[in-house]
Amino acid sequence: MENNQKIQNSLEKAGKGLPKLEAIFLKYLCFPILKIVFNPNRALKMFEHEGQKMLKLVKPMDKNQLFQRVLIPKIFAIEDNSRFYSPAMVLWHLIYVGEAIQQGVVDLSQGKKIDFTVKIENFKPFVEIDENIVERYEKFLFNYKKFLDKNLTNINSKNCHTHPWFGCLNPHGWLVMSMAHQLIHRRQIETIMRNMS
Repeated sequence: MENNQKIQNSLEKAGKGLPKLEAIFLKYLCFPILKIVFNPNRALKMFEHEGQKMLKLVKPMDKNQLFQRVLIPKIFAIEDNSRFYSPAMVLWHLIYVGEAIQQGVVDLSQGKKIDFTVKIENFKPFVEIDENIVERYEKFLFNYKKFLDKNLTNINSKNCHTHPWFGCLNPHGWLVMSMAHQLIHRRQIETIMRNMS
């Protein structure tokens, strides 16, 4: 545990963000293209597809593998502070972020104002994580689209809420962000697995 804390302390502060050029590329080129290519339906399908890929990766893991923290090299769209996670930490993060986006998309689609400032540092998985985290993620994935289908009003509403990296996003923009978030963290889990002892 002491060694884990030493490694974590060697990384940049949570919420510092991405390298400048990477952040500019993501915000002004990559993300706008994703919003054009992925309509809400395609974004949801890709979200589920990436989620199922992650389940295939983590379900065969034993407890030691699932909770083993691994320092990985820098990968695209992952800030430095997040380079020392276990697969369980990634899943916790995906549930916590995913549930917040899920509710936010519905609220924005219904014209509601969201009185909540999104801060990256508030979504870090430095907490006690239950051993049933894989089952929790599977349940979250199963219910994600169901909840949206039941509660969405106007997915193309101009009502928006600010993401610290991408600016003010409407419901469609948040769905695309959520999809990209799944893809990025699926790559993170794959990288963790390749670097496991």
